[in-house]
Amino acid sequence: MLVSDPRFAAQVLTAAGEHVYFDDVGCMASFLARRKVAPTQAWVRDSGGNWLTTELAHFSKGAKTPMDYGFEVSATGELSWRAVQDAVRERLAKGSEQ
Repeated sequence: MLVSDPRFAAQVLTAAGEHVYFDDVGCMASFLARRKVAPTQAWVRDSGGNWLTTELAHFSKGAKTPMDYGFEVSATGELSWRAVQDAVRERLAKGSEQ
């Protein structure tokens, strides 16, 4: 996928050793939820352009993101990666997937 805004970029390393890139954290969470597999590793970009593992990242909701999921990496974010995944799964269950 073409990353339209690096501030919201995310990537997954699959078990096959392939890096899959996303232009929105929510897209990565959706991809993982639909495949029902855990990635070997997953990263998100912070505001400084650094890659952080999803386990170390904190997220905030309400940003204008490329695919309108609204999650951004934030040092003061109140959401964990698990909370982002749960919110995206709920969105998928309601049928409002993009």
